[in-house]
Amino acid sequence: MIICLQDLTRPDEAPYDRTPDKKNELMRQLDKVPYQDQKNRIPDRTLGTCSWFLDHPIFQEWQWDPLSPLLWVTADPGCGKSVLAKFLIDDTLKSFQSRIVCYFFFDGKSSEQQSITNALCSVLHQLFQQEEDLLSDAILQDYLRHANFTSSVTQLWNTLITAAESLINKEVVCVFDAIDECEQHGRKRLIEEVCRFFNRNERGPLKFLLTSRPWGEIRHEIESQIGDHLPSIHLQGDADTVVQSISVDIAQVIGKRVRGISKRLRFNEEEEEALLHGFTKGKPHRTYLWTKLILDMVERNPDITKSQIEQMTSELPQPVQKAYERMLYEIPDPDRANGILHIILAATRPLSVDEMRHALNVIDGHHHSSHNLELKTKAWFCERVRELCGLFLTIVDDHIDILHESGRMFLEQRFSVQDAHRTLAEACIRHLLFFEDSDIEAPFVEYSVRNWTMHAQKADFEAGHEIIPSMLRLCDPRAKWLCLLRFHSHTNIAIPEDGNSLMVASCFGLTMVVNLLLNQKPPPSARDKTYGRTALSWAAGNGFDETIQLFLPSMVCHLWRPFSTFPSIELSDHENRTPLMHAVLNDHVLVAKRLLDAGASTNATDKYGMSAAEYITYSTSDEMRGLLSIQSKSFVTRNTPWKLSNSGRICRAWYTSFSSALVQHVGMMKLRSSPHTQDRLQTAAWAVRNGHDDIFNLLLTR
Repeated sequence: MIICLQDLTRPDEAPYDRTPDKKNELMRQLDKVPYQDQKNRIPDRTLGTCSWFLDHPIFQEWQWDPLSPLLWVTADPGCGKSVLAKFLIDDTLKSFQSRIVCYFFFDGKSSEQQSITNALCSVLHQLFQQEEDLLSDAILQDYLRHANFTSSVTQLWNTLITAAESLINKEVVCVFDAIDECEQHGRKRLIEEVCRFFNRNERGPLKFLLTSRPWGEIRHEIESQIGDHLPSIHLQGDADTVVQSISVDIAQVIGKRVRGISKRLRFNEEEEEALLHGFTKGKPHRTYLWTKLILDMVERNPDITKSQIEQMTSELPQPVQKAYERMLYEIPDPDRANGILHIILAATRPLSVDEMRHALNVIDGHHHSSHNLELKTKAWFCERVRELCGLFLTIVDDHIDILHESGRMFLEQRFSVQDAHRTLAEACIRHLLFFEDSDIEAPFVEYSVRNWTMHAQKADFEAGHEIIPSMLRLCDPRAKWLCLLRFHSHTNIAIPEDGNSLMVASCFGLTMVVNLLLNQKPPPSARDKTYGRTALSWAAGNGFDETIQLFLPSMVCHLWRPFSTFPSIELSDHENRTPLMHAVLNDHVLVAKRLLDAGASTNATDKYGMSAAEYITYSTSDEMRGLLSIQSKSFVTRNTPWKLSNSGRICRAWYTSFSSALVQHVGMMKLRSSPHTQDRLQTAAWAVRNGHDDIFNLLLTR
């Protein structure tokens, strides 16, 4: 005989309802991580910051348009995306009673904050806490049927969708911060589910806000599923207004933090000013990362002094170095990233996106002309740079630059500066060879024309390097790039126009090429037709000490160089100026000393009647004038009564291509603007040499 226990229940007793127990059990299972504590560890925004974001048209559309369920906000490290996310969660998004806000902050440094299931459990826990009725019997049945309910992405996601769709006159907003720090498989699943929801015809009252670093991989994962109309805001974007807004916000944060530290540590006015100045000098901040690390160090040191503050804000402290080391370790493709970072480090100015695209495409050396360069689209390239080097670089106003000067300091310590110049020199040289063959002036040509010789000097290529023959080719005096260089009026050096390759190589200090050419014809004593200058004269006039040493017998120990191959150091040009005169007139002290030690004459005069000794005497450089005291022989200076006269110094400024220190002098300006300058110059020289200041002054008034 079988007796059912339920049959024994007294008619007036209702069955025991275990639903509340199951609900509590499920809520405990969903409460896996302290998501609220994790959010609260993020600093609050400084009053007045982030307001520009609220007015952004893309954010406005996402917030108010029911047909805009997804917004992706990207930012470089230290630009405040997590602070912004916290502000939106605690303030802006919760300001409407009809909105339920749930969130999760991913963090790559914490295993529990990398899990997609932990994120979904936390979101559901918040949702059911705010709306208990959403935890329906159907959801409880699913929970009871599936033992792995809280570890299944599918079950958790379906529960989120079901619960949100049951809302009436309300919407759910889910904020997932730093999805790039979610473990890879979980991130892909999250993006897949969000995109699948986005593509539904009937989406329900559910919106998603995702933040991350601007990784191209994430963009591709999203756009491959929803198309290229992804609504997104890059907090460190190309738009000038966004860049300016970020810099203003960071400046406000720095000011408030500095005042707080100053008050707590009882700084005097000078100490507070030193700390504030350390962060406000230079270009505007585009990241708060370095600033936060330094301020944390200052705050932990109550005995810090003004000098220590100044040192800390101008150098690269150990904690900052370690932070940058971690960033470098996280780069996904180190070899490609190193090429970009080398170019940025060596470049004389920030390169445009197009210049960098062309530079990187010729580095590998597989392209033989500009016609077969396989350039990716500009948009793709920008994302690639951000993905590889976004921790160090930023793209502002279509130019790529170091995100913060502390990053440059770190990279200069981490990488060989010589290797950086080698990378950029090779890119410039290969690009100019394309220009020589095709006549196509690509974006990178202008930079290469102006700077390749400087990068080649600093690269110091060894003998036999594969790039040397290319450099030799570019030293042909008929090379097209030389015509382009002459066209640029900014250049302040003369260039051999009808000389030989040795003269061109000497003019630009390409020591390795000069060394190869010295035994070839024509001999080094040859002169160009326009100026009548030798290769030694060109090297001396432009201050290339290592190059002129190859022309001086006392400096060269190679027995295979016959003495006849060395040019006379006294060979003068069409103006009777010797290499020593050119070195002195351009204030190249080391070269002048080298030539003097080699026996260069100081008494020969040029067509203006001036000797090297006199040019040295009236030099504006203390170091140059100091050569008088260290030379063993006495200089011969004539007409000494005028050596301290005002007119003598002004005249000398004419000889030195209008020295910037004297060009402001009113007399110089009058001479400079007067007609028949060459005739007046010779007349002025004669007047000054013979003490006729009255004639010189007359020239100034005409």
